[in-house]
Amino acid sequence: MRISTKIIITVALLGVIAFFGNGCSEKSQAESKKAVIALPTAKCETCKKTIETALQNVPGVQNSLVTLKGSKSVEVVYTPGQTDESKIRTAISKAGYTADNVQRDDAAYQKLEDCCK
Repeated sequence: MRISTKIIITVALLGVIAFFGNGCSEKSQAESKKAVIALPTAKCETCKKTIETALQNVPGVQNSLVTLKGSKSVEVVYTPGQTDESKIRTAISKAGYTADNVQRDDAAYQKLEDCCK
């Protein structure tokens, strides 16, 4: 009997956690925004890693995914109020890459690997 009581309590707790967890998840998604930023100067997997790493250091950026084939862009999910598209573009520029109409920082560009130039 003790085991089945523990199982019932565990299942009930998991149900409560799942219920409230979904509410929090939906709220977070509602508060998030998505931006797609062109990366015309990004070329290779090293570029991808450099840009994604730079964006990890921007407060409010939740996730980023660089696409090199086709669109040459980055999709960024972020929290408004913590950051905005201008700050995201600036971070990419400071990493050495052009972001939409924000030109790359020349000093950062000079520090990039040869494959990225």
